[in-house]
Amino acid sequence: MKSYKFIYLIPLAFFFLAVGCTQEVLPEASFYTYEQTQCSDPWGNTNSSSELETLVADYLDGQSISVIESTVLVADGTFCSACNCPSGKTIYVKLSEADGQKLLGLNEGWNSD
Repeated sequence: MKSYKFIYLIPLAFFFLAVGCTQEVLPEASFYTYEQTQCSDPWGNTNSSSELETLVADYLDGQSISVIESTVLVADGTFCSACNCPSGKTIYVKLSEADGQKLLGLNEGWNSD
């Protein structure tokens, strides 16, 4: 009689194996960086890092590029104030490989990380 109890466990084991093997495969993604300038960036300018992330994401969305994740890091130091000089902020965006190729094709100063 004990052997019949294990028969009920076999379908349950197959169920858990099937569920465990159906994980969604996510596309490869990478980070890309951009050194913000004082005032010559295509998405405009702001002093707020959170507003800058929004401006960049909206701009890239308009270029049919979907941002998975973004952040802005601010460096300490003295920077020139000319429009094309670096502001000390580095923008990081995480994109799918396909969107990363589109981004680099814009030739706007983005670099693969």
